[in-house]
Amino acid sequence: AQWSKCFQEISTSIKLPSSSTNNNETMKKEVVGFAPDLLGFGHSEKPPLSYTQYLWQSFVLSFAKEIVIKRYQIPAFTVGGNSIGGYTSISTAADDTVPVGKSFWTGSGAPGSGGCTGVVLMNSAGQIQSK
Repeated sequence: AQWSKCFQEISTSIKLPSSSTNNNETMKKEVVGFAPDLLGFGHSEKPPLSYTQYLWQSFVLSFAKEIVIKRYQIPAFTVGGNSIGGYTSISTAADDTVPVGKSFWTGSGAPGSGGCTGVVLMNSAGQIQSK
């Protein structure tokens, strides 16, 4: 319910070199992509709060844990983003994979998933500087 307005499942079409055409059909069947609208963007809710990279990082990690891992039972994921989404992606990946003993924890102390196995950066921007 929390994700209903911002969740959009997309069908992923992978473009591979022509020598890999046999893999292309397999990848189309096995690769699932998710494209949530970050809070404050697109069709997402726009609650009256301060939108920061930390909020978006928390949102993406919660989305990965609750939707990708829990609902779809996909244990490992790659996160990617464009512009500020690139920073959000890399900080999400870094925060999700902090090992503490046999568990994973986030920088906030919340349980992490340890499921982020990769990052894709497209025209990445850095952290938002606040004065």
